[in-house]
Amino acid sequence: MTKDIGGTAGQVWLPVCNTLVLAAVGPFSGYLQDLFGRRWITLCGSITIMVGVVLVGTAHSFAQGIAGMCLAGGGAAIGELTALAG
Repeated sequence: MTKDIGGTAGQVWLPVCNTLVLAAVGPFSGYLQDLFGRRWITLCGSITIMVGVVLVGTAHSFAQGIAGMCLAGGGAAIGELTALAG
């Protein structure tokens, strides 16, 4: 896939940006769940994962792939920590 969108030299950034955003969003998901409710934050996280995966799947450039992986990482952080709390 990275060869198709012109990111062969920087393909390592796809999983790295996912992990970085996951680490950045993770500490705030519990606090946001306390403020707005677990249900709404979980739904927002699920929608964020879906939008990120669609963006990666339809990417025409490497920057779009990076943006999609960042969105998917943010949603994954919410989903992961919600699953641990449940």
